[in-house]
Amino acid sequence: MKPYASLTAKNQVGRIRAAIEGVVESEWGISVSSLRLVSHEYNTIFRVDAGHLRYALRVNVASAHPLDKMRAEIAFVQHLSEAKTFKVADPIPKADGSFIANISIPNFGRPVHAVLYEWLPDPTVGDLATAEIMSSLGRATHELHLLGASFSFAGTPFPSLTEPYYGDPYRLPEQDLDLPLFEECADRVACVFAKLESHPKIPIHADLHLHNIKFGRAGLSVFDFDDAMISWPIMDAAISMWYFRNLTKAPELEAHYWEGFGRSSAEFGLTSEEFETLVAARTLLLVNDIVGTQNARAREEAVPFVRRCEALLRHFLNSRRFAPWEVPE
Repeated sequence: MKPYASLTAKNQVGRIRAAIEGVVESEWGISVSSLRLVSHEYNTIFRVDAGHLRYALRVNVASAHPLDKMRAEIAFVQHLSEAKTFKVADPIPKADGSFIANISIPNFGRPVHAVLYEWLPDPTVGDLATAEIMSSLGRATHELHLLGASFSFAGTPFPSLTEPYYGDPYRLPEQDLDLPLFEECADRVACVFAKLESHPKIPIHADLHLHNIKFGRAGLSVFDFDDAMISWPIMDAAISMWYFRNLTKAPELEAHYWEGFGRSSAEFGLTSEEFETLVAARTLLLVNDIVGTQNARAREEAVPFVRRCEALLRHFLNSRRFAPWEVPE
């Protein structure tokens, strides 16, 4: 059997589907009527239909988090859900009361874990941001941070986001990229992190982009806390801005986010340039991720993505602003 990493995206999904066949029934005791692929971009998500009920099964093929980190994620989501200040997807316990299933994918190279979550019915925002959505995202982020400050967990805490590559293995040397460019940007990020050290850290989402929120009549809902970490609240804002600025040419909508967020980067002692450095920092993580991915579709997109990121970082160093709409495709 071929190694998982050598397969096409279609065949990777097929192998994952075969590996999870019957898992929801055996682990969660739920009778499945259909299993539909939602996403095979980072981790792999399936929609599980069980009669009139729906769930989202996340298979952690990309994030190799230890079980303790996943347990902290689940406890954090439950903490947010209990507060009911904004909607999150509740984790679904298995028949034995635990939440995480072990999945064996042939020739994958490591154990894989899966978690079942409540299905959120509203449409994913994606790149269709509006002033109302951006304001709602800012408010939800602020509320998330208030709740994060009161979160306690008896097990191993979240890892801390305190260096430019989030603690991931450093994969950039010997890759086909402008390494000095990335190293210069990483040094700038490290200097801003050092300046933030005097500010308190709390659990944050750490991946609050517009494909991880839904919006409908009941308002905004947030999902995918797989990357949750301990860090400074301003990092959630910087991460959101990286994705938002790459998805739209309407930077004026950003003001609505800050209105909802109710804080500014200056409250964290940062200059405008230092905040822009935090926005640009997400580029380092994403390039480091894509050069080490097993995902077939991401591997196909790796070279153009890296070239685009190099252009964005050069523009950032020249202008001291992270402004993708000013960088030709």
